Amino acid sequence: MGSKRSIRVHPKYGLNPTVPVCFWCGEDTGEVALMGAAIKGKAPSKAIINYEPCAKCKMNMAMGLVVIECTSYQRDDHQVQMQPGAFPTGRWCVIRRESGFVQDMQEPQRSQILQAGMTFMEPASYEKCGFHHPLMDHPATKQ
Repeated sequence: MGSKRSIRVHPKYGLNPTVPVCFWCGEDTGEVALMGAAIKGKAPSKAIINYEPCAKCKMNMAMGLVVIECTSYQRDDHQVQMQPGAFPTGRWCVIRRESGFVQDMQEPQRSQILQAGMTFMEPASYEKCGFHHPLMDHPATKQ
């Protein structure tokens, strides 16, 4: 038998629904999340509830290596880590695998990035590389 999952109903707002928004692009995911008593007060009409990319962002991210700008600290009290010590800022881009982006990196970092298909970068390094927008016309993305 499957596990029995339940939601704690908010005493004032009941199921307390919100429309999830993609962290990566800001678009509605087309879903409804029932927050119930998981949050204090009334749920906002729209909210970022996780780092799961929407279908459009997944498709874009699959085009190459994903570079995600991250800080080592929370930007607000509600932000959670993507992995230990990595708080994404919301800026990211996709670099073609054949661009040579990881070519001069040392092992095992090079292999780890290629296997994961993504890497995190601090804001100063992200800017230094010239990354500014998810699907920008950056020299490293040209064929």
